[in-house]
Amino acid sequence: MCRGLRPGEPGEAQGRRLRAEFDERYRAWEWRKAEHDAAEFARYQRESDGVWDDPEAMEATLRERLEEIEWPRETLVDFDLGSDVSTIAVDIDLPGEEEMPDQQWRMPPKQLKLSPRRLSATRQRKLYRDHVHGIAFRVLGAVFARLPGVEEARVSATAGWWILPPAPSATSTSTASRSAGRSG
Repeated sequence: MCRGLRPGEPGEAQGRRLRAEFDERYRAWEWRKAEHDAAEFARYQRESDGVWDDPEAMEATLRERLEEIEWPRETLVDFDLGSDVSTIAVDIDLPGEEEMPDQQWRMPPKQLKLSPRRLSATRQRKLYRDHVHGIAFRVLGAVFARLPGVEEARVSATAGWWILPPAPSATSTSTASRSAGRSG
């Protein structure tokens, strides 16, 4: 931190001291900038070249992207490229249906207060269905956007219920292909 002017210190000595502090901080900043630039260049190389055929670069790129996503509920995602870099298996551990909201908050017209309204069981199931499908499509979007060499993704999603005694979990598996939406 810059100390500034000190009472009783001659002006020339203060100038030298302040210049030395500035030079030291500037060199430290340049060093941090060089490290940052090198890391960004390595990331750029990995994300532009390595994602086509290097499994380690593909894994690091996708893991980085999935960690950037802010999920509204805890959502665990794991994946495996296997030996073929054109396919990927994705496993999503979904939040339980009991974690979805059971009420909706509304603000009546011309009033400045929030009023809760209970959601029906059907509405809760629809919200949960939309939520889990949204998660699956979000993950598929990240896979196909960040890994251009991947042609097919198999998604397995599991939602567990932790009710005593433990009940079996519900699992769903689907396959998505990059070429599915393309025309001839």
